[in-house]
Amino acid sequence: MVGNLVLLSVALPTPDPTSLPPAPPSREDQKTAVDRQLSVLYGESLIGPWPELATDPERTGRVARRRTWPWWLGVVALAVAVVLAGRALVESGLERRSAEQSSVRVDRLRMSIEDGHIDHAAELVDLLWGQTPSLDPDDPNFDQLLRAEAAAYRYFDAKPERFDRIWPHLRDGDAGATSAARRIAYLTVLCREERAQHLAELRQLQLELPNDAEVYYLVASSQEHRGNVAAAREAYRRSEALGPAWLSHRFDQMEFERQHDDADAAAEVAAGMLRSDPNSPWSRFAASLVAISVPPQDADAGAPRSPPVAVFQIKLAQGVQAASKGQTSQAEGFIDAAVKAISGGTPFMLDAFDYLAARKSWVLARRLTQSAQWPAQSSLAVAKQQQLAEASAER
Repeated sequence: MVGNLVLLSVALPTPDPTSLPPAPPSREDQKTAVDRQLSVLYGESLIGPWPELATDPERTGRVARRRTWPWWLGVVALAVAVVLAGRALVESGLERRSAEQSSVRVDRLRMSIEDGHIDHAAELVDLLWGQTPSLDPDDPNFDQLLRAEAAAYRYFDAKPERFDRIWPHLRDGDAGATSAARRIAYLTVLCREERAQHLAELRQLQLELPNDAEVYYLVASSQEHRGNVAAAREAYRRSEALGPAWLSHRFDQMEFERQHDDADAAAEVAAGMLRSDPNSPWSRFAASLVAISVPPQDADAGAPRSPPVAVFQIKLAQGVQAASKGQTSQAEGFIDAAVKAISGGTPFMLDAFDYLAARKSWVLARRLTQSAQWPAQSSLAVAKQQQLAEASAER
């Protein structure tokens, strides 16, 4: 048996390796073959490798992550758009609210001007200019603001910055094409002598605004300067009937009646001022000038604040009183205080000279012209100094 097995093992032929079937390609070989075919197919030999064709799972993951950038870009763009839209809505709401507040303030400002409450008007116009520090002539309320600013300057605080802010806008075109509010503002800031040169324009404004108290006051002061007593009195009384709360106007009216020796009319005007506002420095000083009783100060009102323009008028009157009593040094002190109160504003200085000249207070008129604030370069100021020299020569 053993011998047969040996013979069989010897007799079996040795297999030829070349005749064996080829081994199946490995996974690596298959991958290499596929990569080679894709490389040939897409021309990588000419344009370089295509990372997107890689069969490596790790590289495929990186490619997939790279492909997400458009999605993230869209998310960011959407977020930015939402933020910008929200901001636009908020700003639109704030602008609308600001416009509504401005509109309310302008309405209140208009009512303050109509009622002659210049202190309130000054506060409101400061708030409105504060919102728009650069003056915009295209603002629909611009002319109304100019008029209020002019009134605050001339009848309340005489701040030089008010005049400097509005003057460039007051006479920048033909008077016929300018609004009534802007023309009133222009005439308001002029001195009386300059204002009297525009009497025809004031009469036109009377036709346009027959119920405007300030227009009638401007007419009255112009007629007074011209010496037209009856016309001035009529305009003053019409102004009083339309707007009794304009205390600065009523004070001038009272002084006009005193100057023309109508004590009863002056006392009547002063009494009306007390009825309108018994705590106002305008009212109380007017009452003292015409010797009518002044009611006790309202304890709840506190100490009344004297507007600079009121101080100016009061000091002028006190100066004339002191001079009439021979108290020259004290009278000159009153004149200095008057100049200081209005910061030496040109229209006030020229009006003060006319006030003193009308009362023949030439010593005080000279004191005024010697002030450092006297507008010596003004042609009107030169003429007034000539008037003073002629009056001094006659004495």
